Amino acid sequence: MTDTELLIQNLQRENEALRAELEWKQKEIELARRHEVNWHEVTYRALTSEEKAEYIERGYADYEIPEYMFDCQMPDDGAEILIATSWGVDKDICSVDCDECNNLIGLEGHGDWDGVLAWTEMPKYLHRPRKLR
Repeated sequence: MTDTELLIQNLQRENEALRAELEWKQKEIELARRHEVNWHEVTYRALTSEEKAEYIERGYADYEIPEYMFDCQMPDDGAEILIATSWGVDKDICSVDCDECNNLIGLEGHGDWDGVLAWTEMPKYLHRPRKLR
């Protein structure tokens, strides 16, 4: 094989590698756009007088009636999530328990939502195929 033929062959290999790299980068960008981290701020609201009356009607004692309700989107039961607090970000699992009047939403690690500022779904790892040499 001549030097020119070797050079052409090497350039073709480099071109193929660059095309594969470009294709991968385009897939990464597309996936990143689809999997952007979307933080949900945890907000609360006071119970309405109708909601309080319903608790009383069902026989709840004053100390059993919640002081607030979540006024935001909350994760599903069993969802692996990230939570943001004033101390930083941590991972946790949402735990939903129901009685006749409540959806009791807790966290397996943190316990309750006190001090949680926001939550987001656990980001997915984007696996990049390894190059074989």
